[in-house]
Amino acid sequence: MANVDISQLMIKIARQKNAQFSLNGRPMTMEEVFSSTGLLAGMARRADQLASLCLGYGIGVTFEEAEGSALGVKVIFDDITPNVLRLLCLIDVMSELMKGTPRGEVAALDQLMYD
Repeated sequence: MANVDISQLMIKIARQKNAQFSLNGRPMTMEEVFSSTGLLAGMARRADQLASLCLGYGIGVTFEEAEGSALGVKVIFDDITPNVLRLLCLIDVMSELMKGTPRGEVAALDQLMYD
């Protein structure tokens, strides 16, 4: 259930920021980017590392192999960690990925493939 909440919240935030994304030159829908089997897994991995570095603990994520997913894994959020902590770290990661791209332009998420 936390996956749906986080995915939907991240879509709303990305739309508010007028974000557009691509992967390997192909435009991606918000649903593709922020689904648990989409690029949210890569963002969550970075957000978990950020939280571990800054706070000394992660954002409560685990990853399972998933065929057909964008990055080969599916992200699973635990029920213990507050969503507000996850959102803060995920928004920071999303903003970092969009940095250098003019507002309204397409931000390439290719670097998530190499994490």
